[in-house]
Amino acid sequence: MNFELTEREKEVYNIFVFENVRIKDAAKKIHLSEATIRQHLGNIYSKLGINSIPELIRFHYRNIGKC
Repeated sequence: MNFELTEREKEVYNIFVFENVRIKDAAKKIHLSEATIRQHLGNIYSKLGINSIPELIRFHYRNIGKC
């Protein structure tokens, strides 16, 4: 697995892990379309070997650490 995320992917990752938002809300927050947010999520999922936002959150707390 490749854990190297682009700066934008890191931004999207952090929004979903730390702010618990919907795709629509994330898109508004960083001024992107919902389709673009989905594309970034797809890239993140591929790099981390996961398939969903709940898995993204679990990945973070299992691999990165608890806040």
